[in-house]
This record gives sequence, C-alpha cells and structure tokens, in this order.
Amino acid sequence: DELFESLTLMQTHKIYPIPLILFGSEFWQGLLDWMKTTLIQYETISVKDLDLIKVTDDPQEVLNIMIQHREWKKQQRL
Repeated sequence: DELFESLTLMQTHKIYPIPLILFGSEFWQGLLDWMKTTLIQYETISVKDLDLIKVTDDPQEVLNIMIQHREWKKQQRL
C-alpha cells in the first residue's frame, strides 16, 4: 500500500522523489512484472515512474541508495 501511495504522491508532485527500495528481488518479481505490463499498458504509471523503484538483495546497496538520496537532498537545499 505504501509503495503505491508514495508513487502517487510523487506523480502528483505532492512530495519530492524518494527512493523506493524493495529488498528481496525474488519476493517482489511478480509485482514488478505486473507493474511493467498492466500498469504501463493502462497508463497509470510510466516507465520513468518505475525508475524510482530500486530492487536489491544487498543490504549494503540499500545503505548506499539511502546515502546517495541524502546527499542529493542536501544539494537541493542549497
């Protein structure tokens, strides 16, 4: 639920883009396949929206994504 709520808020520019991290690629693959076909087909999301979703099996990559986002956010405040 939070995944789609966050995507909607970013699509409607209610919040700044944030990384949406899905940990466990095997677990999330069915949902991602559905999003890539059905949601794009019905134009409820774009391919660009899917770029906001990061899928990983590596805890260090999760940390790196969060650090990169924090640095980006700092730059936006300047």
